[in-house]
Amino acid sequence: MVRARVASDLDGLRSTYLPRLTPTIETKQSDYRFRATISPEDFAQGLAQIARDIRYDNFKDEVKKVMGQRRAEVYGRVWSLLLELQNER
Repeated sequence: MVRARVASDLDGLRSTYLPRLTPTIETKQSDYRFRATISPEDFAQGLAQIARDIRYDNFKDEVKKVMGQRRAEVYGRVWSLLLELQNER
């Protein structure tokens, strides 16, 4: 099961890395609203290709460049919250 908060993220994975990902289903009562399934083997192959395709130096800059300012701002808020975990002793 591959879950997403944005349906188009699953579409992007399907078109670029996970061609065998099933059509997206929407579950309004679930935490992650959009879901699709794929075999573990096909998922592993897709993840391996994603890793091979990484070419950026800074993830946050790449998010802004590829996905836009709005997505970069949302991710930035998440990174700020996660910094709390890094700073714990």
